[in-house]
Amino acid sequence: MRKRLINYMKPVKAAILAGLLLLPLITFTGCEESVKSLYDPTVTFKPKPAITAITPAGGGIAGVTELTITGSNFSANPAEVFVYFNGKLGTVLSSSATEIKVRAAVVNLTNDTAGVFIRIAGAIEFSDTTKYRLQQAVVTPFPLQEFEEPSALEFDKDGNLYVSVLANQITNNILKITPAGVKTKYTPDAGGGLRYTSLKFGPGGKMYGIRNFQRAIFEIPAGGGASSTFLALTPNTVKLKDMDIDANAHLWLGGDNAALYRVKISDKSVKTYPFAFNVRALKVAGNKLYAAVQQDSSSYIYSFDIDANSDLINQTLYADLTQTYGYNVKVNAIAVDADGFVYVGTDRTDPIVQITPAGAVSAFYPGVLASYPAIYFAWDNGTNLYYTREAGVSGTTVVPQTVLMIRVLKQGAPAPGRNM
Repeated sequence: MRKRLINYMKPVKAAILAGLLLLPLITFTGCEESVKSLYDPTVTFKPKPAITAITPAGGGIAGVTELTITGSNFSANPAEVFVYFNGKLGTVLSSSATEIKVRAAVVNLTNDTAGVFIRIAGAIEFSDTTKYRLQQAVVTPFPLQEFEEPSALEFDKDGNLYVSVLANQITNNILKITPAGVKTKYTPDAGGGLRYTSLKFGPGGKMYGIRNFQRAIFEIPAGGGASSTFLALTPNTVKLKDMDIDANAHLWLGGDNAALYRVKISDKSVKTYPFAFNVRALKVAGNKLYAAVQQDSSSYIYSFDIDANSDLINQTLYADLTQTYGYNVKVNAIAVDADGFVYVGTDRTDPIVQITPAGAVSAFYPGVLASYPAIYFAWDNGTNLYYTREAGVSGTTVVPQTVLMIRVLKQGAPAPGRNM
């Protein structure tokens, strides 16, 4: 039986083998007319782009600085130009065959250096990579513990930073942080859940502060120590939120009072100026006082001139944030640079608003700052703006309240209290 089966299979195998041998011939014969080569001698490609230089030569800020790249084999059509920073696309603003203007991308950086290369549509090759100095726009200048919640900020003339910190929602103290990052307690621990909403240096190195919407102004001795009540404003319904100091050693204060207050530090005399808004932040810049205010669901910035008698005159609506951004924008902080640009901390997606001296309003560093409210400001003695960022939630992760440093690359307006 087995022998008969083997003999039966022999012709079947032969038939299968013959079919397999004929299959390629049938296949290629049948498809001969549809097979075409991928090579097309009429197609040409653009030449490889080349980078000659990137300016500003000293470097830039990621996500902020507009760079000029010179070289060759670019394109006059910006839609055909792609500039990468560590693999992330920058924003091309204009281009020609030899020059590209581009805003640097927001990227993670190592040693403040980004690899820059260019792709041109229609070119097979990318440019070679050029190293360029690029710094992060925002950094965390020092670590805080998870249970430490910062609020008001201030600097002294030596560049030391002072931060009001509430630990575990109970214990308050002011931390002193040196430029080298060394932290010490400037005031002893105090219970009661108190937090400072404003801190300012004044004559003799003393620090002044207000806290928890109270009517009292507190004084901290030069070199640190326990605070004491310097002055309590009347009536007892006064609620203070922020203050600043002018070159004549006057404290300017505001809050939910329909008034602004001037306190002369030398004799504690008080003068009241009617002002029909709830003040959220104040800033003195030279002979001007700026106030960030709320009225119902509207937000405004007002300015005043400080005359030779240290009185407020010429109340002016400097910027209407409601007109620009709509209702329910919360204003929290205000700062001014040496060129007269005003910066307002808000709860917007782009949390800091910039106002030009001409009154034009726009987002500051749009798309660069995380979308958590900016609630307190302090400019250092250089070109960096520090701010307290409010806590928030990202997905399922709680983002703690912290202090951040923004590289503005502009000097802040003089802070006279630091040098009295």
